[in-house]
Amino acid sequence: MDSHVGLDYIVDNPDYCVKLATALDTACPSVKKQVVELLSALCVYSQDGRQRAIDTLHAYQKRKNERYRLRIVVEELQNATAEDYRTALLAFINCLVISTPVLKDRIRIRNEFIGLKLLPILNELRKSHAPDLRVQLDVFDDQRETDEELSNHGPPGIDLSSHVDVFYAIFGQIADTPQEIPFLSILQHLLRLDPKDAASDLAWDTAETLVHRATLLENREDATKLLRSPSLQTNLCCHCRGTDQTCGASRKASLSVNNSTTPLPPLPPPPPPPVPVDPSGTSSPTQNRVLPPPPPPPLLTGNVTYADASMDPPPMPPPLHALPVTRVPTPEPQNNHARLLPQQEIPTPKAKMKTINWNKIPNHKVIGKRNIWSLVADEHQNSPMADIDWAEMEGLFCQQVPPVLPAASCSSYGANSDAERRRREPTEIALLDGKRSLNVNIFLKQFRSSNEDIIRLIKDGSHDEIGAEKLRGLLKILPEVDELEMLKSFDGDKSKLGNAEKFFLQLIQVPNYKLRIECMLLKEEFAANMSYLEPSINSMILAGEDLMTNKPLQEVLYMVLVAGNFLNSGGYAGNAAGVKLSSLQKITEIRANKPGMNLIHYVALQAERKRKDLLDFAKGMTTLEAATK
Repeated sequence: MDSHVGLDYIVDNPDYCVKLATALDTACPSVKKQVVELLSALCVYSQDGRQRAIDTLHAYQKRKNERYRLRIVVEELQNATAEDYRTALLAFINCLVISTPVLKDRIRIRNEFIGLKLLPILNELRKSHAPDLRVQLDVFDDQRETDEELSNHGPPGIDLSSHVDVFYAIFGQIADTPQEIPFLSILQHLLRLDPKDAASDLAWDTAETLVHRATLLENREDATKLLRSPSLQTNLCCHCRGTDQTCGASRKASLSVNNSTTPLPPLPPPPPPPVPVDPSGTSSPTQNRVLPPPPPPPLLTGNVTYADASMDPPPMPPPLHALPVTRVPTPEPQNNHARLLPQQEIPTPKAKMKTINWNKIPNHKVIGKRNIWSLVADEHQNSPMADIDWAEMEGLFCQQVPPVLPAASCSSYGANSDAERRRREPTEIALLDGKRSLNVNIFLKQFRSSNEDIIRLIKDGSHDEIGAEKLRGLLKILPEVDELEMLKSFDGDKSKLGNAEKFFLQLIQVPNYKLRIECMLLKEEFAANMSYLEPSINSMILAGEDLMTNKPLQEVLYMVLVAGNFLNSGGYAGNAAGVKLSSLQKITEIRANKPGMNLIHYVALQAERKRKDLLDFAKGMTTLEAATK
């Protein structure tokens, strides 16, 4: 099978991959070694041969009901005891990676191996003295280093192969910016994925693809195309008016309900000729019966405009006395009073009614936009008042009137009853929730001064007169976004507002009021924070000076670097001019062939032989322990 004829036969016969997968499912190491060597030869032979090797792994994955296609290779490498079988497996990994022509795909398949815990296995294999195995280890390291250099598009000094480095690099970029909110949301969504669930593999692959495409976006239109779901695209097809030849095939399922209205049947025999549409956009009922238009898709009714109403039939037959566009949604706020939505066209009650303290959405945020309120408005264009018994509602929810006094006493007590009625009428308008208003008022009473005085202190930045505790409390009661909109849109008598509402109205008139309060709190707490941080800062400075002036420590670090370069000689990590101090923790992982000994033990022995005083470098760093706390 190592001949060109045998390799061509496998390439031309994809069914042979099943036989190779069956041969892998054996307990004989020599048979598995021959299959692995054959797969390596296929990878090097051609791209079609590489695909046959991958197909073999897929066939084995399906045969054994494995979750990952490359698990067989990693598990065999971990459990193998023969050096020649280990070498064959590692050679197959290198052939599979190196034969991948595209850099992105090459990194992806290498990361698949790394995700299956390949690196710890390779670290154990580095202890072997087999020359062929060490050659394959060096090939893996050199190719990985080359690919990482080619793909290194990140900031300088960031190890893109380190999850921790990349995470903190991203966090450092978006910290204290609006982007940290969606970043946290992304992490929370990813945290919900259970790695033990096989469906999570699909979720991770999909997330990787979508994030990669998101990094290539240049404008909002590209983002809309990326986020557009297939169902939404299907609904959009009804507006293509036959210009897209693929429209019919892609939307059969979604148009099953509208099939009776979209294709017009032949006209009945003797209909009268259609009445022409006049310039005003009105049409006769006859015309509406002859040419029924397709109904708009339910998901897009809020965004449909009727600029061509004079040429096309209106969506629904209007009443004879009304134009069909009297309630068409428009994004222009100045016309909101002229074009009301059906939910706004209600009769005026005759009695005084009980009120609902809700947060009103401005008209310009509803009209002409795709939202639930515009959708229900389009559904009730012709009969906004038909579903509610207004008289019954008025009787149920009107404010109670005091009982009428007897006729004999009306004349003598008329003036008193009018005064009592006026006293019972509410004299204060509450926009905030009752509990919220109570909390704000309780806090304001701590100042023992008027709202104007509090606002003046904030404008002047008088943090010392307010104090840190009150400033922290003030930050907690600041108005929310919906409360801000409600306060700004209030157009009633502001003198009748409650004390909490009046304070908020005065507060939002102060430019950057939240930033002012935060800065005042920072200034108020600065002295206390500095008295707490100053000893720690001084300890860190002194510890840094000790490290920079400690000659024995520098000599020990030099010996560690020299020893590491010796071990890494000929590899990508060799010939290092220096290493990150965090890398020193890995020295203990390099175990010697002698039991109970690692690289740090060896360096300590060499330092003791050279100069015994080198091992006393810790005595010269008296402030290091305090700096670490």
